[in-house]
Amino acid sequence: MSKTSSTEVENAIEVPRTPDNAEKDHDKTAKGTTNQSIVQNPLADIPKDRLLRNIEDFVVEHGLSDDVELFKRGVLAAPNPKDLDTIPELTDRDRQLLKDEVTHRWKHPKALYLTIFMNSIGAAIQGWDQTGSNGANLSYPEAFGISDTGESCMAAGTCARNSWIIGAINSAPYIAITVIACWISDPINNFIGRRGAIFVGAIFSLFGPLGQALSQSWPQILASRILLGIGMGLKEVTVPVFSAENAPADIRGALVMSWGLFVALGIVLGFSANLVVLNVGDLTWRLQLGSALIPAIPLLMGIFFTPESPRWLLKKGRVADAYKSLLRLRLDPLFAARDLYVIHAQLKLEEELAAAAGFSHGNILSRFVELFTVPRNRRATQASGIVMAAQQFCGINIIAFYSSTIFVQAGASAKVALIASWGFGAALLAFAIPAIFTIDLWGRRALLLGTFPHLAWTLLAAGLSFYIPEDSRAHIGLIAFFIYLFVAFYGPGEGPVAFVYSSEVFPLSHREVGMSWAVATNNFWAVIVALTFPPLLQGVGPQATFGLFAGLNLVCFVAIFLFLPETKQRSLEELDVVFNVSTRRHASYQLMEVLPWWIRRVLRTSGGNLPTHFSTSSFYSPGMRLRRPGLVNYRTKPAMLVNVERCGAPVPIHATIVTGATPIAATRPITGESVSLRELEDAKRMVETDDPGSESFAQSGPTTPPITSTNPNAEGMHPVESPGRAASDIEKEVETVEVLAWDETTETGSSVDGICSLNANSKALGYTGSPSGNALLRHLRSVGTFFSNDDDASPHSSLSSPLSLDVTSHPAVELSSPALQNRCLDWYFEHFHKPYPLLHEGLFRAHFSGAVPKPKDGSWPILSNMVLAMGAFCGPEAYSGYDNHFYSQARASFSMDLLQRGSVPLVQALLLMANYLQKHNKINSGFTFLGIAYNMAISMGMHREFSEKSINIFDMELRRRIWWTLYIFDTGARLTLGRPSMLLYGVNIRPPSNLDDWDLAVDMNSLKVSQSYPTTTSSLIWQCKFAEISTMANAKLLERSLPHRSDMLSLDDKISAWFEALPSYFKQTTSYSWFEIPRMVLLWRSQHLRIVILRPFLLDALLTRQPLGSDDSNGAVRRCISAAEECVQSINTFCVGYNSPPRSLAWYATYWVVTAVLVSAICLVYDHQHPSATFWRMQVEETKATLAMLSKLEPLAAHSAELLTRLQAVVPQSSNTHVGQVDESTIMGIADIWNGSWIYDAQLMEDILRPV
Repeated sequence: MSKTSSTEVENAIEVPRTPDNAEKDHDKTAKGTTNQSIVQNPLADIPKDRLLRNIEDFVVEHGLSDDVELFKRGVLAAPNPKDLDTIPELTDRDRQLLKDEVTHRWKHPKALYLTIFMNSIGAAIQGWDQTGSNGANLSYPEAFGISDTGESCMAAGTCARNSWIIGAINSAPYIAITVIACWISDPINNFIGRRGAIFVGAIFSLFGPLGQALSQSWPQILASRILLGIGMGLKEVTVPVFSAENAPADIRGALVMSWGLFVALGIVLGFSANLVVLNVGDLTWRLQLGSALIPAIPLLMGIFFTPESPRWLLKKGRVADAYKSLLRLRLDPLFAARDLYVIHAQLKLEEELAAAAGFSHGNILSRFVELFTVPRNRRATQASGIVMAAQQFCGINIIAFYSSTIFVQAGASAKVALIASWGFGAALLAFAIPAIFTIDLWGRRALLLGTFPHLAWTLLAAGLSFYIPEDSRAHIGLIAFFIYLFVAFYGPGEGPVAFVYSSEVFPLSHREVGMSWAVATNNFWAVIVALTFPPLLQGVGPQATFGLFAGLNLVCFVAIFLFLPETKQRSLEELDVVFNVSTRRHASYQLMEVLPWWIRRVLRTSGGNLPTHFSTSSFYSPGMRLRRPGLVNYRTKPAMLVNVERCGAPVPIHATIVTGATPIAATRPITGESVSLRELEDAKRMVETDDPGSESFAQSGPTTPPITSTNPNAEGMHPVESPGRAASDIEKEVETVEVLAWDETTETGSSVDGICSLNANSKALGYTGSPSGNALLRHLRSVGTFFSNDDDASPHSSLSSPLSLDVTSHPAVELSSPALQNRCLDWYFEHFHKPYPLLHEGLFRAHFSGAVPKPKDGSWPILSNMVLAMGAFCGPEAYSGYDNHFYSQARASFSMDLLQRGSVPLVQALLLMANYLQKHNKINSGFTFLGIAYNMAISMGMHREFSEKSINIFDMELRRRIWWTLYIFDTGARLTLGRPSMLLYGVNIRPPSNLDDWDLAVDMNSLKVSQSYPTTTSSLIWQCKFAEISTMANAKLLERSLPHRSDMLSLDDKISAWFEALPSYFKQTTSYSWFEIPRMVLLWRSQHLRIVILRPFLLDALLTRQPLGSDDSNGAVRRCISAAEECVQSINTFCVGYNSPPRSLAWYATYWVVTAVLVSAICLVYDHQHPSATFWRMQVEETKATLAMLSKLEPLAAHSAELLTRLQAVVPQSSNTHVGQVDESTIMGIADIWNGSWIYDAQLMEDILRPV
């Protein structure tokens, strides 16, 4: 990778460097994008089994096993809070609670409101101090000889000097906050927690005012106010964060804004105290300054009665304590369990990513530096700095600090000035209350933009009112009126928003130091205002001073409009996405989209809908890891994504960019599925670049909004091409599209099955050799004693599953709905992806959502629809038939022209199509597509291992996955059909590593060490090893009529050795519940191969009338029977005990249980008096029951059960009937069976199934 500055690479998509692109400039941004970013629920669309596994691991690790079911229910509801009825684990009470959480958002435990109340008391101290000094400014300067007005200072020539001293005293707390308190708050918070920091702050807040009241000189007041400032700063940094971390997201803004509300209350109380002690003589100013200690007393007494921040406790590893805290803060344990898991996931992620990136969390200096060097943090620092500085620039504190002075200078008496100031405080409190209800509804940004213009003109009007003659009654009245009006706009806007906004924008890893910086910024400018206002007032007068601050309000308005993102109703973890959007992009969006839209709306022209900038989506990628905690640092590139890490817990994808750009995770960007080198070049050519350093890019052509739950009707939202077209349109297209000549969609009426265990019409089957399932049926058909020779009628039923293009049973709107498509994706990655990781889940979902440009080679409609088809096939019974629709869409997009240009996505699509067709009993079409995929992969060199100089590590690993999946597909199909296996001459690509999707990323410098636990590729790796044995077995079975017994026994020994070499997690049930089906399918596959390679010797023994107990010394027959019995027992037990098996499992289980139970059945046919006959009969009955259960999902199961019933009917029931009664003349020789000489004999299966 080329080296660039952090500014140039922030939020740019990083692309693997190849010889073709290494020297080209990719740090540019595409044109024509619409600004859309996706905000995710942290648990959105995590496959359920993986989510449940993560939950189980979490509760066991932290000693919360007693509540494991509670955690499961709570966490399962988190990704889909609006779709609760689809979560069967939830009870009716759970659903009602979750619904009430939305409709009754203010219903929370007393402990939460106690926490907010105690925090609010801390805020009241800030306001009380401001007004205490405000009133004392009228008397203490004269007491200490530092008055800046009057004849005494003018005579002595000290007015200017004294004004600076007064300014210094008034600003002393804010200097202390800026210089001391903000920076000691981080270690104090880290060491003793939020409550401890507030307690220490309350101590300073108690003794600081007390010291002021007892001061004997102005330096003593100055020192006491510095101590007060330390206490104020500790609270100012900690209280908003404490409130934000304890509050639920939907009312967090309202609760955190209690800071601003109680600052206003403190101002009112302070002014009230000023008035109460106005006439007590020389003690007035002492009581005014000392009264600020009053609210510190209840704060000291009550803060430790509140629960500690669960986020802080989790950060310290105190999970059980955090759970206890949440139990007090949430209305129901269900909410506590849910929130604990989500917070834990985010914290663990940030910690691991920080460690991986080399960030130090042990000292404040390193974290402070990262506020400016890390792009995500830098944007939060910038935004909080703007909103905090704006609070001082708006002019509120010139009134809060000096309102009494202003009114006195306007001609009012001291009493009138204090009364007017009290009115200012009352107005501030009254107008802050509406923000409680608007801050989370309208948003922080909207409140600021809606109020700052009014702050400007009201302050300007107040300044101009000073031109009114002082003897006019309107003089003081208009000044007070416009100041109150100014406060009316400040109260619901900048007043509460500044600290709410700053407390939530930083990632947890930098929250303390970030808030410290924000508070320091606020107080730094408070110092500037406090120091400069008296000289300004004296030097240029109130008119110019007020006019200056009016102008600063307009500057603040522009800065907020351009640089402040909205944060309303986002969880603290979700806000990472907001600040992963570059400053340039955000400002551009405001200028190019929002401003024109607003102008059109004001002028009432065709305003239309404003393009969304942040929207909610159900799109989630589990394969993500961040390079730095809460940030992203990557280079611009159209379809590639950055390295991300998973922490045993689900996390969201968050987009920093627009349609066609790369989604970024909350605390991490998503990984992407690699594409071929040609695709990289194609993607590069697709993108027009023009903006160096920008972080997004677009697809060529019109852009479309992503699929979002909030925008279900968005035009072009469907990632699958043409899913919403009418059936007639699809049929017309099929007629005009060049398709393969072998079209099995027209094959109806012939009994065909994709596993060759129930085949009847051999012409539909093509060549099937001895390893195939129907070889055994041919043997049964040969035994004329058992089946009527008159059973030659045409087929009475069809096992085929026609792939009709008639989709009228599923309306286009329903089939193209995001909800259905997302479910199909979930089922695909939950059930099909585990044993066959053809795709990388992260990038596929990014392509699918439109967040990353789709392949432009014509493969995407096929691949995306096939993934949906296979997902629907793996789904519940209720979704049966949807898969045919998606398959027909994929088939309609296929043309011979595509075969001229190969691509990785097309190979993936062809493999899915081949597997899908086999599962739908279209074995020859599936076999043909498999051959096309194989030859295309060879043409692309996917069978070869390339060095890192030629291809990046991520691409190479994905190619390994695809190649070896192809290999096991091909090996399995050839064994099933009894067709010669492909040879691996010239193949040197190594098997994939035992890694999950989230362990891979396009910018990785090296592969991780293979994991010691089950991963997405575990099953594939051991299937590859097994396929080597399977290939040898198939070759031996096909090369001669009856294979050598020693060869087959040697292969059986190899299978046993392979089994012994399996990791322990394959041999026994583990805590990884998602792994059970891949584990069992692999074991059944091995048992099936044992049956196939040893079955010839069983049939030979039966045909030659050898008693089943007189096997030779090597025990081939015994091994065959034993393998069959084990397989039947395993499948029956697993399927009966499995709750709601997917259809994909039903297909495999049917295949292998039929193969196995036919061994027991045929043994019964030949020797019903064998000692094991009772056990075999029991297995047949159990298998029929299993097949009856599976028949709801797999039609073949019903036909298989019927076959077993037919076989049972011909088993002699009388003890006088013996094996020798078989008609020898009708028995086909074993060599003929294995040579497939009956390949064109018709209607075998129908003969078996017809009534006799």
